[in-house]
Amino acid sequence: MADTASKPPILSVEVLTRAIGNPLRWRILTEISLRGPLMVSEIADALGSSMSHISKHIAILRKTGTVEQIRGRMHTVPARHIVGIGVLDFGYGPFRMKPTPPAA
Repeated sequence: MADTASKPPILSVEVLTRAIGNPLRWRILTEISLRGPLMVSEIADALGSSMSHISKHIAILRKTGTVEQIRGRMHTVPARHIVGIGVLDFGYGPFRMKPTPPAA
């Protein structure tokens, strides 16, 4: 019998692609995966977006289980999906999160 306790749960492909398919949500995940737990204001500053806009996208990511809220206002990727700094696995193989260069 295979050891499934150490493997992260697989998110539905449909749920996952809807959650991470938006470019801003991908950038949010990238920031969190590279820098660790962040507040909405820190993410908004890093991405040059408003806090309310980031909050709406984080709500979608939280609902799908791709991020979680910790310590009140901090958001992070659940530990079960973290392979390493900048590498996430939602059950379909690793995503190497690369920082997006700022728009010119």
